[in-house]
Amino acid sequence: MPRLLHIMDYEPRGTRTFDHFILGLSREMKAKGWEVRFAFGAEPPLGFQLELAAAGAGYVVISFPFNQSSALDLVQRLEGYGPDLTQTSFLSAFCWPLLKLKLRGRLGRLIVIDHSSGQAPIRRGWKRILARMRGSAVGRIVDSVVPVSHAIAKRDIERVFLLARKIRVVYNGIVLDQFPMPPRPIRERVRVVYAGQLIPEKGVTTLLQAHSLLRGSGMRNYDLLIAGKGTQEAELMEYCRHTGLDDVQFLGHIDSIPEFFGSADIVVVPSIWFEAFGLVLIEAMACGACCLVSDAGALAEVVGDAGRVFPAGDAEQLAKELRDLCKDAHTRLELGKRGRERVENLYQMGMMVEHHAEVAEAVYRN
Repeated sequence: MPRLLHIMDYEPRGTRTFDHFILGLSREMKAKGWEVRFAFGAEPPLGFQLELAAAGAGYVVISFPFNQSSALDLVQRLEGYGPDLTQTSFLSAFCWPLLKLKLRGRLGRLIVIDHSSGQAPIRRGWKRILARMRGSAVGRIVDSVVPVSHAIAKRDIERVFLLARKIRVVYNGIVLDQFPMPPRPIRERVRVVYAGQLIPEKGVTTLLQAHSLLRGSGMRNYDLLIAGKGTQEAELMEYCRHTGLDDVQFLGHIDSIPEFFGSADIVVVPSIWFEAFGLVLIEAMACGACCLVSDAGALAEVVGDAGRVFPAGDAEQLAKELRDLCKDAHTRLELGKRGRERVENLYQMGMMVEHHAEVAEAVYRN
């Protein structure tokens, strides 16, 4: 029976999307005849421990970030369990303690799942030569890199210089039943929402600037609601006070994202950061909300023809798109319908699990 080890800088709670992936992958690999073990960053809750055991998987706990001490601890905790294949999540392909374990034969074959956001710099001259040498060297050690989008695959090949022949894209997925698509009556006041971290990278300032432009033009037929917490929260509230945007509703943390998106007419994802995928986007799409996203990273790729896209950081273009959508209920409903269909066809949890299992078996056989 082949053995799979999955190392992840992650703390399971039992309720998040990635927890469903862990359980789904455990069941899928067990059904394919694999023995599965995980290395987490913290002890899971008891309920999740029981679910994981029922799925046929075990686990160990090690410290992160993954360093030489973590590597030694992992080897000790896995005594007697020699993996034939190792996957990683939320670890860099350039994590040298991990690569050392691979070179010493401790991990079997190695697959790095690349969830990382952020664009790599364009390097020129000798810096480009060194980056290419580094990427080629790591690419020979790692057996496969699995980006969560084609945008990240393009970055990994063209700017990080990992080997294109070892790149396999697998999209993220969600448990569709947890995100029902309610009927959306056409209301006099359109409900525009944002949900996510309140940090500069998420571009909420751009959304507020667009809102200010629309209010300044006399547009009043929509409400703007912002859900989430973060280091920029006070700054955003101060911006609203300073610019007279006292109608913006800051909701803080909310317990039910499906309910929030289900009640929204338009969900805005205004990131200025190069997003690896955009999990919140597919959650909104699944609920049938009309999605308006920036072109940062993979967001335009993920939404496809099921939403509207504006240049990241461009408040004027965002305001124009919002104005058009607020006036056109038919387009909003049509885009919401397309969004749900796109999630059903591309971004379901079962698909994510199946594709990762297929990559694992293909790498193991080769």
